[in-house]
Amino acid sequence: MHQTDHRQRLDQVVSRRMRWRARFLCTMLIAAALAVTSAATSAATSPTHSDELLNLARKAGFHPNDCETKLLRAAMRTPTSTPDGHIADCRPIPDDSDSRNETWWPASRQVSVFLIRWLCLNLEAIKLVDPNGILMTGAKLVEPLDLRFVTVPFPLGFSKSKIDKEMLLNDADLRALSLSGSSTGSITAERLHVRSGLFLSDVFVNGEARFVGAAIDGQLRAEGGKFKDPGKVALNANGANIKGVSSCGTNSPPRARSISSAQRWAASTPPVEYSRTRGNGPSVLAVPR
Repeated sequence: MHQTDHRQRLDQVVSRRMRWRARFLCTMLIAAALAVTSAATSAATSPTHSDELLNLARKAGFHPNDCETKLLRAAMRTPTSTPDGHIADCRPIPDDSDSRNETWWPASRQVSVFLIRWLCLNLEAIKLVDPNGILMTGAKLVEPLDLRFVTVPFPLGFSKSKIDKEMLLNDADLRALSLSGSSTGSITAERLHVRSGLFLSDVFVNGEARFVGAAIDGQLRAEGGKFKDPGKVALNANGANIKGVSSCGTNSPPRARSISSAQRWAASTPPVEYSRTRGNGPSVLAVPR
């Protein structure tokens, strides 16, 4: 009898311990599940570091579309950088490169010129933009891009993009500007100051590209560029001061190759297609399509 009572008490103790352990394990599992759910909810509702610029643009009254959202996230300043990490690719397919094919330019690829101007002028936005700058591929601008008298402290890049209207850059101060592979309306950039390079390779300009009195501290590249302004000077860099090595091809006529005393021309392939036009200036580049 004594042994039976002792065994029953022992079974009760073991049973209580097992129940306690089971309750403890259940409590821990519930706490872990709640922690995971809370973290997921917080991640879904709280803005990420890459969305700071996007949220600031929304507060300023912008309503970014898909391409603009990509641009604002790509332009966000980050501790680390990758080669393509700050480029907003708005192309529907990676190999879409025809900037004059209208079928590839839906509204979702449009970027507001007012958003670009805001990024270049708003002090809060400038602090958030990465030193790599505002870089986009396959974007479309439907209004004139007006950066006259604006100092932009980071590079601007429009690769394989479509700019329907003119670019107004008179007296602007830019870190660097690239229009490689893009099409644009006329470019008015008198007294433009580019502190690094000006890249116009494979560009198509429908109108005059006017860089009269411009100062380019780095290189000017325009290999394969096409400039169309019938009966007028297509690429006018009269009085421009280009300090770095410049490359616009080897087929230019003698008159078209004299831009400034500081200019040095380098051979390049494929060359820009030069021909004489009606321009009377002593130092012009004229490039019909």
